Amino acid sequence: MKPFQSIKGKLITFALCISLIPISVITTLYYFNARSTLKKQILRELTAVAESKKIHTLSFMKEKIGRTIDFSSDGFITDSLETISHRGYQSYAVSSLNRHLKVNKKPLDSCIAAIAVLGLDGKVVSSTNEKILGKDMSKHELFVNSINNKFGETYIGKSYYSSYFDENCICVSAPLTRRREGGIMGIIINAYALESLNEITANREIIFLNSLRYSPDAALELTISIDDPAAEPMKRALSGNYGLIMAPDYRNVTVLAAYQFIPEIGWGLVAKMDKAEAFAPLKRLGIVALILGSVCGAATIVMGIVFSLSTAGPINRLKSATERIAKGNLKHKVDITRKDEIGALASSFNNMTRKLANEIAEHKRTENELAANNKELEAFCYSVSHDLRAPLRGIDGFSGALEEDFAHELNSQGKDYVRRIRTASQRMGQLIDDLLDLSRITRSEMKHEEVDLSAMAQKIASELQELQPERQIEFIIAEGLCVNGDTNLLQVAMDNLLNNAWKFTGKHSHAKIEFGILQNDSRHVYFVSDDGAGFDMAYVHKLFGAFQRLHSLAEFEGTGIGLATVQRIIHRHGGRIWAEGEVEHGATFYFTL
Repeated sequence: MKPFQSIKGKLITFALCISLIPISVITTLYYFNARSTLKKQILRELTAVAESKKIHTLSFMKEKIGRTIDFSSDGFITDSLETISHRGYQSYAVSSLNRHLKVNKKPLDSCIAAIAVLGLDGKVVSSTNEKILGKDMSKHELFVNSINNKFGETYIGKSYYSSYFDENCICVSAPLTRRREGGIMGIIINAYALESLNEITANREIIFLNSLRYSPDAALELTISIDDPAAEPMKRALSGNYGLIMAPDYRNVTVLAAYQFIPEIGWGLVAKMDKAEAFAPLKRLGIVALILGSVCGAATIVMGIVFSLSTAGPINRLKSATERIAKGNLKHKVDITRKDEIGALASSFNNMTRKLANEIAEHKRTENELAANNKELEAFCYSVSHDLRAPLRGIDGFSGALEEDFAHELNSQGKDYVRRIRTASQRMGQLIDDLLDLSRITRSEMKHEEVDLSAMAQKIASELQELQPERQIEFIIAEGLCVNGDTNLLQVAMDNLLNNAWKFTGKHSHAKIEFGILQNDSRHVYFVSDDGAGFDMAYVHKLFGAFQRLHSLAEFEGTGIGLATVQRIIHRHGGRIWAEGEVEHGATFYFTL
């Protein structure tokens, strides 16, 4: 075979032609490299913004916390509060303290929206906002979380619009203690206006503190659940993490987000940019890459057409030949004379077809011989059955006549011998019948249809209860268990399994028999269980053998053919059967179909 006559040679030639257009590869590599570089740059910038905002926020809050602690240590405030607690809210100390807060304290920080001093009862004793004087804030989070703190400890409240201070604010509170005794006599609250923070969390929602680029009225108005996909960056930040993520925002627009956690105050911070905006420069680059890719693609298509014309024809003829052979025409040959791999494949295919035809002919001959042998075997079994039954009937009949007509001439030992003869002959007759049934089950033609195993089991259970209504047996049968199989064979299997369960619970005053289904590795496993005599698992390998018994005839009647019959039926349905048991704790038979 010449090098360029093989498919391998043609593919190599095709690959060499493609390599003459390297611009497509270069453009692709350049595009992805530029994209990666730009993305890294944007993410670095976002990370820097988030870190900057974190530092700003932390510095801002530390300053406000320090200011609140400073106010809580003001001797004039604590002395005035102590005087008010003794003389009442109408004393001169109230107006003096109000003036002190307005003139001496509030001007110290331009971010302070209001200051309030609360007594031990939670009422506002003094404030820069006189509208809230006397208001009861005893159940407010600021009072509840600060009244039991020590001097110097603060509490940062949730961010919200405060109706008390008529401001969008965040409040920091600290306890006020007596200078001499040191006991707590109230709290001071500094309400700071919010203008320079991005996002914080409250409970299970994200509250936006500032107006947003695409939502100018978002400040303290827009909230989203912490479990919303748009809150994923903040959720990660509040988990104590920091990093970068690409996720949808509150507009359901994909953004690049850098998130930070501020452990000192327990806040999360997110800086983000629309993905489309961030990667806008890549659009022009993408257009250039698209044009180059189109040119390369057109060239590839032309070359592919030329290549396919030289290979598709023979492959189509080969496909047509396989279809004709699949329909049974094994004499058809593939007419391809090429000297490459396709020609070799056609030759191998013709050889395979010839061998397959020979094997099918041999198989049919063997099948015919097997069918003839089965017929001979069936005739032999019938003949043996007939020939054995005749003398057995004679033995049973004459021994019965002897037992009835000459009973007065037989002593007790003679009567026992006659009874044993009849019992043995009857048992042998039953063994012959069971053996023939087992043989028929193996050879009978199967007819597949939908079979309701639940209804079948219910019918068998009813028949058993009618036979022995005095027995206390509880049947538990799962409903709606339908399978595809041979109705007659499955009837035999279910009858054997349920009769076995009925038989081996015979020595229990109360018993339970159950038919149900389990799920095992996406397969249905059916089972029949009872709480009867059970068996020793050491002998489980003998359970499904023909004429194998794990109990004596004196204990339970039977020939030992039933379970062997069940196993052959299950195998004919493509399934398997196994059992588990324990002596005097019952047995369970599992099977699949």
